[in-house]
Amino acid sequence: SDDLGRRPGGDRLDRPVMRPDDIARLVSIDEVRLSPDGELAAFTVSTIDLQANRSRRAIWLGPADGSVPPAPVTAGVDADGLPRFSPDGRRVLSGGWDRAAWLHDVGSGKALQKLEGHGDLVMCVGFTHDGRRALTASYDRTIRLWNLRP
Repeated sequence: SDDLGRRPGGDRLDRPVMRPDDIARLVSIDEVRLSPDGELAAFTVSTIDLQANRSRRAIWLGPADGSVPPAPVTAGVDADGLPRFSPDGRRVLSGGWDRAAWLHDVGSGKALQKLEGHGDLVMCVGFTHDGRRALTASYDRTIRLWNLRP
């Protein structure tokens, strides 16, 4: 047997068939954002966990020039995305499937604050121009304005 699949009529396909283990090795990177000074990149890494039968998303941070490998800074439940830098570049805000947004310190990667109160997925996040407050929008059809801890 070979790894080439067959069309419904029995003709062989030109390429191998994708199997579940192949899907588990897929990794996608998206939602890339640069810090205000252009030195750091924040992005979302998505993977598939076949054992748990779910996808996982995490926020990663690293130097934009690639001089040091990036590292994850996710605090949510396997479903963080939408990274946004604060205007001063010292914090990153993310939203997730856990109905919360998370504020992280860029230097340490530590979670500084969890913004919870939405009734559904958080699908959009952002900072006010002064960085003191955050906005989140959710599939629950609400927009929330949050005061951030200094």
